Amino acid sequence: MVKRYLYAFISLLAVAILSVIGHNLASAVWGESSWLSASFFYLVFIALSLAIISFIIYLVKLIFKKEKPLQ
Repeated sequence: MVKRYLYAFISLLAVAILSVIGHNLASAVWGESSWLSASFFYLVFIALSLAIISFIIYLVKLIFKKEKPLQ
């Protein structure tokens, strides 16, 4: 039970850090005036971050628990 909360906390922390990086990248690429493009890039970056973090957590669980892979 504690492991789930720990995984959730680490995931949220990583997404927050990656979101700040994504926001800074979007501001650097499109500038502050183009808020629509920057916010779209920001949302895509958050979605990709969540997908990558979920996949890494799945791989860690797979390595340590020796679960059957997804079919």
